[in-house]
This record gives sequence, C-alpha cells and structure tokens, in this order.
Amino acid sequence: MSDQLNHIKTSDLLHELETRSGVEKVTAGLYSNYQLKRKYHKNRDPIEADVVLIVRDLCHLEA
Repeated sequence: MSDQLNHIKTSDLLHELETRSGVEKVTAGLYSNYQLKRKYHKNRDPIEADVVLIVRDLCHLEA
C-alpha cells in the first residue's frame, strides 16, 4: 500500500483525509492550547503540531 502512495504529496493525502467521515480537523497552536502525548509509548513528551486530525470512528475502515 505504501508503494502506491509514495508518489502522492503528503499535503494532498491530508486534504483527502479531511473530507472523510469520522475524521475531524482541529486547529491547534498559539490561540488553541492543547497537549498531545503518546498514550502507550515510553516517550511521553508532548508532540507539537499546527493541525491535528482526529479520527473519531474506525468502523468505516476496511480491515
């Protein structure tokens, strides 16, 4: 699957994900305080990002 996506720009993939059901785009940063940390990972340092994509529903994904 990753070989099929290698020729597609990351920004194009993210714009496509935004349009999918179960995915919500949340702006984060200077005026929107948040702290994102890995839940099940040894490194629990906060992750910095300008935009966070939240996947609310995995039921529609193919297995």
